[in-house]
Amino acid sequence: MVDVASDSLLAVPPAMVRALADLLTYETEGEGNVLDDVAEQWAGQEDMPFGAAQARTYVKQLAEIAAGINDSERTGLYVWSA
Repeated sequence: MVDVASDSLLAVPPAMVRALADLLTYETEGEGNVLDDVAEQWAGQEDMPFGAAQARTYVKQLAEIAAGINDSERTGLYVWSA
């Protein structure tokens, strides 16, 4: 059971969940996998303590979790913020 009233627990909007799930299969025309581009841009942020390879692992894992969420069930993706 999840305490959704907690200020530390944030629900990810359904549109973002779908966008994350789409990263597993989406490709731009002739430019390759979008997941790699997202990971590189995320790792390039000045406050990220890891490089593109580690970011790719994290993004792929989040995308896989998002892909497993069924819209017809009462499930969702949540972010714990400390």
